[in-house]
Order: sequence, then structure tokens, then C-alpha cells
Amino acid sequence: MRENLQSVLLLPVIALVVASSSSGMFTMSSLFREAFNRNIQLMTLTVTALIWFQAILLVMFIISMYLWNLYVNKIPELKAIFTMFILIGPMGQGSLGCLLLSNNISIYITTCYPLVPTDSLDSRIVKLSVAWAFKVFGILISLSLIASGIFFTIMSFVSAASYFNTAASSGGGPKIHQFHIGWWAITFPLGTMALGTNEFFRQYNPYVPMGAFKVISCIYSVMCIGSTIWCLIGSLVLYFPQFIQKLS
Repeated sequence: MRENLQSVLLLPVIALVVASSSSGMFTMSSLFREAFNRNIQLMTLTVTALIWFQAILLVMFIISMYLWNLYVNKIPELKAIFTMFILIGPMGQGSLGCLLLSNNISIYITTCYPLVPTDSLDSRIVKLSVAWAFKVFGILISLSLIASGIFFTIMSFVSAASYFNTAASSGGGPKIHQFHIGWWAITFPLGTMALGTNEFFRQYNPYVPMGAFKVISCIYSVMCIGSTIWCLIGSLVLYFPQFIQKLS
């Protein structure tokens, strides 16, 4: 039972989260608006929203089962402890996708239904309210995902740190600091949190001071770059001699 409820179950779903956020990167851009009419723009936004909602619902379902598994069977073994960082990936990438999607919908509304001098007061209020309703939705959902991502980050680091004493007392057994292929599970999730917090800062800092999110983004960026460099060096040291030996 424990082996079947691992965080790697999230990997197929993360592809959907990445797809929705990738769509948000170019949808409603100036080039996209010039190349396609408003019907295609609306259809693209709708499909992107459907993919994002489906991915987030599946992510929440899988994470709920995984947390229940942690409650019953405790944290994974030493060789699989870094897979806990996979939980962070959908949170950061999902917040990025939500921010991009809500901002693109707001751009679509303001572009296709602009404020004109002949509009009545009620019409102006409706146009502004609908556009900002999606922005508020993006704020609330993205903040929830970012908060969950920070929580899973702390939980993952604490769980990994709990094996230091175990590894130290195991004599010739594996050590937590020794590189293995599982270290690669750290890099992508930390990068997604850097992107999500930076996008939150970029969109809403002009309205309210959001410097804290820029700092959080820098922290995650440093951790992502540092872990990636460590994984590259570790992969070269661990697998390159084996590769040369096979060639010879």
C-alpha cells in the first residue's frame, strides 16, 4: 500500500499544470491578439481554463491521498525522501498558471469590451467589475497555492533533515548528503515556486507593495540553481565514469 501511494503519481498531472501555464504565457499577448480574432482568443482561454481546473482538481485529490499515506505510514524511506519535493511543483506551477489565466481574461475583457464615453455608469461598473473579479479570483487562488507550496517546502526540508542522525548512525549505510538520482526531484519544484511568486510580484506590486514575494522568489531561485548545479556535478561524478567504462 505504501509503495503505491508515492508523490510520483503527481508527475502525469503536473504535465497538465505546465500545459495550462504555458498557454498563459502567449495567450492574449500582442502577437496573439494580432494573429487571431476574438473568438479564437476566447476559445483558447476557455480550453486553458478547463485544463487548469482539471489539473488542480486531480492534484488536490492525489495530494489528499498522499498526506493520508504520510499520516498512516510516516515519511518515505531515505532513498525516496526527496520525492516529497514533488508536492511543491503543482503549487508553484499552478499559482503561475492561475495568475496568467486570470490576467489574460482581464485583458480579453478590457480589449473586446473597452470603456467608451457613450457608456452608461452601470455599463462602466459592470465592465470594470467583471474584469477585476477574475483578478481577485487569481489573487485568492494563487495565494492559497503559494502558501501550500511554502508549507510543503518546509515539510520536505524538515523530513529530509530528520534522516541526518539516522544516516550518521548507520555506519557504512547510505548518507542523506550522498548524491543519487532522487536528488533531481528537488530542482523543478523549487523553480516553479520561484516563477509563481515572481509573477505575483510582477502583477500586483504596481498596486500594493509586494517586495516580500520578490524576496521569496529570489530565495527559491537560489535554491533551484544551487540544487541543479549539485545534481549536475553529482551526475557527472556518479555516472560519467560508468559511461566511460562501458565505452572502453
